[in-house]
Amino acid sequence: ASAKWQMGPGEWSFEGERLTQFDIQGSAGKWLKTVRNLPENFSLAARFKIISGEKELAAGFTFETVEGAGGGEGIYLSASEETPGLRFILEIGGERHPRADLRRALPIKIGVEYELRFDVRGKLLNVYVNGALQQTYNGHDLAGRQLRLWALNAKVEFTYLRVVALPSAMPMAPMDSVKNYLPVAKLGKPNSAQQTAFADAIWGQAKLKLELEKARLESHRVVVAAEEWKYLNAPAAEDKAAVEKHKARLDQLAKAAQEVQRLEAVVKAKEGLFQAEQKLKTDKALAAAGKKDDEKLTKAVTDAAKNIEGKMKALTAAEKKISEPLTPSYSGLSSSYGGSSGRRLALARWMTDANNPLTARVAANHIWLRHFGRALVEPVFDFGLGGNQPTHPKLLDWLACELREPTMVSSSGGWTEGKSEAGAWSMKHLHKLIVTSRAYRTASTPDEKNLATDPDNLWLWRIPPRRMEAEVVRDCVLRAGGGLDPKLGGPDLPGSDGMASRRRSIYFHHSPSSQMDFLKVFDGADPTEAYQRHISIVPHQALALFNSELTHAQSRQLAHKFNATRADDAKFVQAAYEQILTRGPRADEVALCVEFLKTQTAANARLRAREKLVHALFNHHEFVTIR
Repeated sequence: ASAKWQMGPGEWSFEGERLTQFDIQGSAGKWLKTVRNLPENFSLAARFKIISGEKELAAGFTFETVEGAGGGEGIYLSASEETPGLRFILEIGGERHPRADLRRALPIKIGVEYELRFDVRGKLLNVYVNGALQQTYNGHDLAGRQLRLWALNAKVEFTYLRVVALPSAMPMAPMDSVKNYLPVAKLGKPNSAQQTAFADAIWGQAKLKLELEKARLESHRVVVAAEEWKYLNAPAAEDKAAVEKHKARLDQLAKAAQEVQRLEAVVKAKEGLFQAEQKLKTDKALAAAGKKDDEKLTKAVTDAAKNIEGKMKALTAAEKKISEPLTPSYSGLSSSYGGSSGRRLALARWMTDANNPLTARVAANHIWLRHFGRALVEPVFDFGLGGNQPTHPKLLDWLACELREPTMVSSSGGWTEGKSEAGAWSMKHLHKLIVTSRAYRTASTPDEKNLATDPDNLWLWRIPPRRMEAEVVRDCVLRAGGGLDPKLGGPDLPGSDGMASRRRSIYFHHSPSSQMDFLKVFDGADPTEAYQRHISIVPHQALALFNSELTHAQSRQLAHKFNATRADDAKFVQAAYEQILTRGPRADEVALCVEFLKTQTAANARLRAREKLVHALFNHHEFVTIR
């Protein structure tokens, strides 16, 4: 069958299984991409050689995600001097991220032809180089995607390219089997003894896994029977005869459950011993292929041998347990959630069910509160019959529906109804919808007519001005001064480091007994309050900004930065206002600030005056107020 490809602009078609010899240079725009999506299960084989180039010298294939060229999952051969071999990447947003856990070191050389083949069944991939299996792993929904052929920093000659549907009877090695049973990468084909050992290991693991799953299923069946009789058939405590009869039957079921669980323990122990034995073989192979007298490899072999001893003892103990007398004792139901009954999952499903509109309404009410400082239904902690009626009931209903089933699409002219790309329950979509609305972008300037008609601003004729949250105040001081550390993640930090550390405020430990003093003054999050923050206006807040070591340090840093580039006082004032208050100064403000700065004639005094001016702007009410 023909395989259609496109290269840069335009489309190429290659008939048959063999490709006319061609070169591809790995510069911008040089790639081949399938025009149609690939089959659900397929096998691709390609023969090529890297002719010349520099740096990484790579060629291979990338499965494109639904986002197109900005994302994908790649398999390629690299002839770089540092790390040659079979390599794997993830492409996210156009950036390449190597998957070091899948890398296989192989002596790929320039001018030598290699065959790269991969078989795909669903998410499972088996990757071969020159006919030898080199990697087995699960991809990310690879079936039915487009495929890109590319070269990087190299001129590559492809002489063969074939894509065929994968036969249903084609055997495939399971995920991680190469990592577990073929740890040493070799370019040549394995001999028959190696292939037999690899197949035996996979077959042995499959048999033990099947035996274990059967044992688990039988164990689950008898335990369910015992639990049902124990809890669902319990008689009244007053009926002594019925209680005795119930207990006798329960003892029988409990003993049956214990017997099956003992058999299950034996199978588990066998599987554990099997894995330990394979681990010893793997470590020995790595030690033999590695450097001599490598302490880590030697220790790994020793530890694996000791592990086998422990697994053998566990198997012996489990087998011995079978012959012991049974007792009416057994382990209760278990699950992948650590013994969870599943009630929390059932509650979550009920809360988000389409027939329960309350969850979406409560969520929309909270999101609205965070942006406007006032909820549509107050108080937020008593949503329902005990609380007040919504100020805008139709708006709340619409927001709840939009949260659960997005229908609005953003365009250059605003929002229009259509097929939204946002998924169900997308809070990001609802946030964007609110902050781009006319109500949110309305000025906070008061209007006499509106003030007389609606003094409490219930109809949102202006955005209510409010002070920034405590964490935002601290982070804005650091951001404006140029000292904020944007690093993501990491352990929580003690609140005592709040003045010295430049990390964002969300990374500091916050509990009822330990809170950062600076955040506490500005009504930081109360660990005992989960609904709405308490807001206060007290003199301590102005004093905290005025006397804080944080604002003094950032004032000096920003003043020194602008002092080096803006000798003119008016330009300095302009830059300071824009950086701290995010607006340009008025003419009277420029005149007042320049007059203050000119009173300082000495060089050092002039710099200190500029520091004081910046410090004063940090204490300006506009700096901490959202309008």
